[in-house]
Amino acid sequence: MTSWFLTRSSDPSTAAHRPQDARREAGQELVEFALILPLLLLLFFGIIEVGRLMLSYNTIANAAREGARYGIVDPSNTTGIQAEALRLTTGVVCQGGTPPLVSFPAPPAGTVMVTVSCRFETVIGNFIPALADVMLSATATMQKE
Repeated sequence: MTSWFLTRSSDPSTAAHRPQDARREAGQELVEFALILPLLLLLFFGIIEVGRLMLSYNTIANAAREGARYGIVDPSNTTGIQAEALRLTTGVVCQGGTPPLVSFPAPPAGTVMVTVSCRFETVIGNFIPALADVMLSATATMQKE
């Protein structure tokens, strides 16, 4: 039983061309890797950015919901509503390092509406300017007690 290596190297037609082919193709893998590496890094960091974006959006949505929940108990205390919403946004870094913006749009009668918004700054935006920043906003509306 002969292995592939032994049968391949014993073939006289390929053995004569092997040293010349090896010299010609010596850096082929390195060139191919250099061409594909930027795309792989962009894909890798893009996946990380989408994960950061989803985490920030979920945190902002939770902060709006908790602010509205605080507001249904004490609707006249806008400072307390804002403090409650901002307390839950720790870890969310908006553009320029500012905290998220908490606002109170005009709600329908008998409800409390809290909106938390943030301009999310991406790392990948340094390479793709169209993705430099994304506006995140979440609104929660609840019935007053």
